[in-house]
Amino acid sequence: MRLGPMLASTIALVAACSTDLGPCPDDPELEARGWLVLQRSCAGSTCHSTGATGTRRNGAPSGLDWDDPDLVRDDAGEVWAEIEGGSMPPEGWQENVPDAVLSPEDQEAIRALLACGVRAEALP
Repeated sequence: MRLGPMLASTIALVAACSTDLGPCPDDPELEARGWLVLQRSCAGSTCHSTGATGTRRNGAPSGLDWDDPDLVRDDAGEVWAEIEGGSMPPEGWQENVPDAVLSPEDQEAIRALLACGVRAEALP
């Protein structure tokens, strides 16, 4: 059976956009830490904050606001793909946003938050 070009492209796109968040550790304290790290490093009134506009967004597209749990939940795969791939935080932003540096422990806390679905009961 031969796939049509449109269907083959769609399957390839879905596969490329899929990100394995891994298992949910069911550790509310780790998830809460992930939320706090996301706020400190990504949202915190700059870049990925609903309150940041214009140059305060430092190039972050409007609508990618990680201080809104629903948006984080909806874009969990994209958020993790950017962090895991090393493109977020972007190289050189440490001078502008010193808290943007993510340790391996910070990354694991964010991964846990995302893998568990950004559960309301885990948010501080």
